[in-house]
Amino acid sequence: MDARMCNLFSSLLAVATVAFALPATADQLTAGELLGFCSASDSGSNTVCRFFVLGVVEGVQSADGTTMKGKEFVEGTKTIMCLPDNLPASTMVAVVRAFIDGVTKHYPDDAKLPAVSAVLGAMAQRYPCR
Repeated sequence: MDARMCNLFSSLLAVATVAFALPATADQLTAGELLGFCSASDSGSNTVCRFFVLGVVEGVQSADGTTMKGKEFVEGTKTIMCLPDNLPASTMVAVVRAFIDGVTKHYPDDAKLPAVSAVLGAMAQRYPCR
């Protein structure tokens, strides 16, 4: 790993650490609540889960590597997560569900952390940029 990639990885790790260290605010969906939606048997809860995961993934992918040149956004190199083309939403949900389930079994208090951070952590771990 070259020095640039090492610095980038260190920065990403620091951001992820801070994001996971901050508790969710009262109006913010927690990782535990998201896991509940994703694990429920009713279609309404599953829809909430799927659209939340897709929203986080699309938001991060849109902003990741994007810079401003003058008054235009310019797409750059992705650094946070690099998903395969046409990755099904069902796969994204399964990745997030397994990640939150695994983390909260070992660290139950992490269920109180923001769901956005959990989705980001799950996808970045499963689909890192290389």
